[in-house]
Amino acid sequence: MREAFLTASEREFFEVLTGILKREDYGGDVVISCQVRLADVVKVAGSTKAKSYRRNFNAISQKSVDFVLFSPRDYSVLDVIELQDRTHLQTKRKKRDDQVREIVDPSRSAAHGVPRASRL
Repeated sequence: MREAFLTASEREFFEVLTGILKREDYGGDVVISCQVRLADVVKVAGSTKAKSYRRNFNAISQKSVDFVLFSPRDYSVLDVIELQDRTHLQTKRKKRDDQVREIVDPSRSAAHGVPRASRL
């Protein structure tokens, strides 16, 4: 097993995020999940028997996002957050981040990239 589920930066950001979401303006009405597989957040369009479905599912099945915010009432996805630490500066990682943004919300590219928590 890994020594820690979250990196030091992710833990630090999680604490900041938890504090923000407990504030009155959010009413504590948000559930935070960490290290969520993208395939568990995004629905792949089309028939499960189609080759395109399997190709599209495979494209997201091995990717995860750092944090997903859910409504506690119906567990609908409210937001997706990807912490932008120094690994996200690598060319390969930038391409992956762009793909995730496009998958999460092609109309807005809404996956939020957040700089290291210590810089907030």
